[in-house]
Amino acid sequence: MMRAALALLALVPATALRVTVLGGNGYVGQRVCEKLVARGCDVTSISKSGKAPSGGAWTQSVKWVANDLTRGSRQELEAAVGQPDVAVSCVGTVGFDGRGLELGNGVANVRAAEALKGVQRFAVHESNFAALVMAESRPARHRRDACSTAWRC
Repeated sequence: MMRAALALLALVPATALRVTVLGGNGYVGQRVCEKLVARGCDVTSISKSGKAPSGGAWTQSVKWVANDLTRGSRQELEAAVGQPDVAVSCVGTVGFDGRGLELGNGVANVRAAEALKGVQRFAVHESNFAALVMAESRPARHRRDACSTAWRC
């Protein structure tokens, strides 16, 4: 999982690149932010808490912004996202609650994608589509809704 997210870093030159990382204080997001800072990128992390993870001098080089991707207003989300050159979504939830997975993995990424005006590239970490796998145990109508929500990105 993390290997795929880090592979995204090789796709774009880092010189003065403005990167917004959605879910930058999570397990994968922290590592993506750290690597981007090491490459000289201007990094903004958006997460529900907006808090920097503990440890590491690199955290001082990241702008940490609080925003709830599933419940905040579109205007607040657009302001939080700003105008990056690249956005990387490391947002995701785990567990067995189908609706929670759909919100945290599908809806959150769709809302983020809609707020990214003029962004050159938007990458979604592959583990965010766990909602599709977990949706298999739900009624057909819910599987269809989860798939259409996630793939609108």
